[in-house]
Amino acid sequence: FSPSDALNFGLHYDTKVNLAYNTTVKKDFKVSPSVTLLDKLGVNTDEDEERIRNLPAVLAAGVSYKINPKVRIESNLTLYLNSGADFEEIIETPRDESAVDNGYEFGIGVDYAVTDTLNITFGYLYTATGVEKAKDMTPELPELNANTIGTGLKYKMTDNLNLTCSLGHVFYQDVSFVNMFEQTIKYEKDITFVGLGLEYKFF
Repeated sequence: FSPSDALNFGLHYDTKVNLAYNTTVKKDFKVSPSVTLLDKLGVNTDEDEERIRNLPAVLAAGVSYKINPKVRIESNLTLYLNSGADFEEIIETPRDESAVDNGYEFGIGVDYAVTDTLNITFGYLYTATGVEKAKDMTPELPELNANTIGTGLKYKMTDNLNLTCSLGHVFYQDVSFVNMFEQTIKYEKDITFVGLGLEYKFF
């Protein structure tokens, strides 16, 4: 929606997607003649077991405003409606997969036209995943809150073709907890990313 040439609004909604996974254990190692390794760990090995892991509904809104012919600012807010996704706790695991609140992302960016063919951009994004306790995060891919900053260049090669490049860094917020074996587990990471792309307009 564009009430004027300088101002634009956008709104986007994705409905919840219901997903059910069926698992079957074909083989397992035995720690004794009658006990398998998964049994020892307390993992349910029943055939055709169903797990519910739905995708939450997503509501997003954005706005951009052209301050002058050279400067445009943009902002967006995305809500992940996790509380309505009906996540199920998996009893056999030490974490609670259902302990997820609603998450959100908030971003703001600036686009500056250096020349008629060259633009430079700056942006910031804050991400809150909705998983508050470290013990309830996925061990292989912990849902850490994060601050992201980035910058980019866009070069207009022709009226229809743009060359883009970007550089950014994600600062994840470290968390830790003590597991069932009285061990301290700490989740921490940082990511630097580089992007290169081409944009082509057919019309």
